Amino acid sequence: MTPSDQPRPAAPFVGPRPYNIGEKLFGRDRERLELLDLLIAERIVLLYSASGAGKTSLVQAALVPALRNEAFTVPPVARVTFEQATGLSELPANRYVFAVLLSLEEGQPKERQFPLAALARKTLPDYLDERWAETAQTGGMVLIIDQFEEILTIDPTDLEAKGEFFAQLGTALRSPYRWALLAMREEHVAGLDPYRSVIPTRLASTFRLELLNEQQARQTMQEASAQAGVVFTNAAAQKLTDDLRRVRVQRPGGSLEEQLGPTVEPTQLQVVCLRLWSKLAPDKTTIEEGDVEALGSADTALADYYTETVELLGSRERLVRDWIEDELITAEGLRNQILKEGALQSRRVDAEAISLLDERHLVREERRRGISWLELTHDRLVQPIRANNATWRNIHLTPFQRQAVLWDRQGRPDHLELRGLGLRTAERWAEEHDSDLTCSERDFLEACLRSRLRIRNRRLIPVMAVGLAILAVVSFEGYRRLLEAQPWGYWTDLKSGEPHELGGDFVAIGRSEPGFEKLFNREIHLESTFVSRWHLVVSRDLLAFDMRSLNGTTINGRFLKYSDPQDIADGDLITIAGFAPFRFSKIERSYFPFFRPPAPRYSPLSHGTWAILLDGRAGRAIPLVDGAYYLTKSENGGISLASAEVSGGMLRIARSTDSFQMDLHTLDTNDDYYFFGMFKFEDRAYYAIGIPPGVRVSEFLKNDWGEPISGTEYASKMTFCFGQRSQGTSQRMRDLETQIVQIQSNDDPRCALGPFQIVSLR
Repeated sequence: MTPSDQPRPAAPFVGPRPYNIGEKLFGRDRERLELLDLLIAERIVLLYSASGAGKTSLVQAALVPALRNEAFTVPPVARVTFEQATGLSELPANRYVFAVLLSLEEGQPKERQFPLAALARKTLPDYLDERWAETAQTGGMVLIIDQFEEILTIDPTDLEAKGEFFAQLGTALRSPYRWALLAMREEHVAGLDPYRSVIPTRLASTFRLELLNEQQARQTMQEASAQAGVVFTNAAAQKLTDDLRRVRVQRPGGSLEEQLGPTVEPTQLQVVCLRLWSKLAPDKTTIEEGDVEALGSADTALADYYTETVELLGSRERLVRDWIEDELITAEGLRNQILKEGALQSRRVDAEAISLLDERHLVREERRRGISWLELTHDRLVQPIRANNATWRNIHLTPFQRQAVLWDRQGRPDHLELRGLGLRTAERWAEEHDSDLTCSERDFLEACLRSRLRIRNRRLIPVMAVGLAILAVVSFEGYRRLLEAQPWGYWTDLKSGEPHELGGDFVAIGRSEPGFEKLFNREIHLESTFVSRWHLVVSRDLLAFDMRSLNGTTINGRFLKYSDPQDIADGDLITIAGFAPFRFSKIERSYFPFFRPPAPRYSPLSHGTWAILLDGRAGRAIPLVDGAYYLTKSENGGISLASAEVSGGMLRIARSTDSFQMDLHTLDTNDDYYFFGMFKFEDRAYYAIGIPPGVRVSEFLKNDWGEPISGTEYASKMTFCFGQRSQGTSQRMRDLETQIVQIQSNDDPRCALGPFQIVSLR
């Protein structure tokens, strides 16, 4: 057998997984010695680091063998989570304790292992006393629990079981013959504070594992290769290290500059080196610069790894690719941090996909002040992801889909719209794949169709001019009537998604009665008794008139006052009597009445929607499906909703079965904002009342007889905002100091957030 026929030794690089016990870890000698000395001296140590720094590898491949060389007994590394145990008929006394005991039992011969039912009833101190009592005479034992942050993240509401686990752990560690190492991600360290008091030493001894520096990265490559009989040259190691630590920095003037960062992600190094090793010829004994260059740079290896990961998502692959590029990478090519809650609410990505990206060290989740943030693990991933996404789209997407992506990312400019044969081809494809279209693709196709209609109209003008001249002579009055008969707007029901045409000089909206048709040639009839007769009239010149309605009309969260007509604009949110929400869409007048633009398309509300939040300032209509929401200030200065309590929450909105239709509770806003409820009082007066923090809105807005103040009988009838405290006049209500503002104009009260309205669906 010739040397070239000899099989190459197994790769000394492990890729994205951690190193296991028995495998050689390189580049971490200093950390191994420092952590070993600290643990022996302090007995209880908290090891923490950022995701992907290599905690598990350091523990399994370096620390455990070193401890055993020091005569310590080291059972299998434990976790506080476990898969469903087969054969367990009853729930364990404590799920976290049981998970640790299951891990420790793995090191025992099967014939010596405790039955699951007996193990589920044991406490941690009793188990250690029973199973590891002899270690007191043989040097002591070391309990290692990896991924310890899971005790905090599995079930945030399971506080009693968590407290019991920490109490048992503290009792077990009071023995001077037991050592412990708890390893976790650094963003969760603060979550241990409530439990430190029950642990000996209060976890005062900590060790932070950094990412690999430049020297350690080179050492890892060269020493691992040398073990397999291959020399990794200095020049090649330096080239690959520099490639992996490149970052993009935004300069003060806004320009981007590529620089060499101080660290390398261990996972990325392992992924790239594993691919480099797989490309070596069997008889090659050195890795040189040319081999690194032949790899196609680290970008190629990282892009391949990214592809392997997102392909695991199946049908969700495209959505996740787009989400990563749109949300986690800025237009300038920098990493971007986003709220995890916002990502889940967008429905472009789900918790399972985020978990996979986190496990594969592509995305890092961090918690700050109880809020989870997401970002790419390293700047080095930006360019490979962008390039790989572009290649993937060229292979898997049609020209129409690729053009839609480009159009959406560049701000939807007209010059990127499809014309001619390309548009006709796109129409046919869209008809055959309607269920596969994304929202941006639908918008793109509709924009192209509207532009085609405008172009056709412009081209027909010279031809039609002659015909119009003839028609003007023969039938000018008939043509004028055709023009006047054109609809000038759509009135779209936000509950059903159904659009109503608005035409004629005036349209009446409300409860109609026989004889009304003589006054108005167009009507939109609403059955509810909450709505008044002749409730609202809208004119062709886009003026809205409140016809002395009982329960009022709002436009973008502000009341339309009686006898004070107001302009309406395209996209306005208009609510009738706090009951019927609509969106107004303007139709541009066409001199060719037979060419009419398509009606706006809105999907009906999903099953289970119990209310709609109308954000007047942003023009958004947000369906409420969950039982409760917390309103807070968004990053862009508007309002944001979360379905779980978050830091900075200002208002709790919850579903209710009483006559008030929903529960609104004001939260502590730290005097940054003051919550105002706006309503129509009796006939023609409009007021805003400041509602202090910590009260139920429906209870606060009652008179001395315990009845709701006129105009506040149900929450949908009101609108709200957060404004300045120093406006209006001071008055006491319900034994609390508050402010009352008489609404004279749309500037009253002065709103910092809002206005918004919550329309209950009856």
